[in-house]
Amino acid sequence: MGWFGRRKAPVAEVTQVGLLPGFTFTDSTGQITELHIDPSAEPMTDERYDQITCEIDESKARREAFQRDGQFRGKHFLEWMPELDRLRTEKRDDEALAILLAMAPAADRAFMAMHQIGWGGAVLRIAVIYRRRKMVAEEVEIIEEFLSRHPNDEARDLRARLTKARELLSRTARQTGSIEIKGTP
Repeated sequence: MGWFGRRKAPVAEVTQVGLLPGFTFTDSTGQITELHIDPSAEPMTDERYDQITCEIDESKARREAFQRDGQFRGKHFLEWMPELDRLRTEKRDDEALAILLAMAPAADRAFMAMHQIGWGGAVLRIAVIYRRRKMVAEEVEIIEEFLSRHPNDEARDLRARLTKARELLSRTARQTGSIEIKGTP
């Protein structure tokens, strides 16, 4: 047994899978992976190799931008999630709302750097707090603002919440006779 101890080396064996030869690899954890080789496949061209390399470089650049643009008060916005969860559990909505409202632009920038929609999760959390406080007009406003910037977003939760919030706001307006709601019949 050497000074560092012995590790079992991966085992590679040739197997026949259908008509294609394959290799079965077993790593030190016992995980078995099969690799199948297609002998009829064309070799990769230099152009395809360059295209794949370019795609990888672009992906790395987007990830780096996501990390850089998502910074908020010295750390990435995703690192704030445990703190926001704790505040929600402790029912400290004032503090959570202040953090969410200040953090949302950084999260939105980070997602835009990844060429993705903005962070609807922050908007949803803000909307939940507004509903708890019976601030339905603010809830409608923040959801509409997000959806106007991201019209192709598949945010079913936000769209459903917006419909319900508009109904609540409309009902409140009819009861008090005070305001007219956009987008309601």
